[in-house]
Amino acid sequence: MDYYFPSGTISAEPYFVSPNGSIMVIHTTLPGVVDNYVIRDGSNPTEAAKGYQDVGDWLESHLYISNADRTGRTLFNISGMSDDESTLVGEFSTTSGTVKAFRAHRLVAMPQSPLTLGVGTP
Repeated sequence: MDYYFPSGTISAEPYFVSPNGSIMVIHTTLPGVVDNYVIRDGSNPTEAAKGYQDVGDWLESHLYISNADRTGRTLFNISGMSDDESTLVGEFSTTSGTVKAFRAHRLVAMPQSPLTLGVGTP
């Protein structure tokens, strides 16, 4: 059994684990912070060495969302992931306090031309 408890955390509760078990999201309460979701990615040694990361930062660095997607949105969380980890679902809070669900697909490569986008085209 492995134990996970981010340092300085007042309380922590496991929230999500990926299908292969390498990624875990924990809901934490830190001093001075009411809520936060952090992610621990053990998918490879480089990611594991980063320790706990903010979920929004992780989503952006792993190309599920862009920096523009984070505008006006905070407290990202992941609640489900496809077996191949290409799609995930979760929620975020808007700066006005509304909680909204989202689905994101990992961008695995930048398109070479408009014809290769595959969005709304056969």
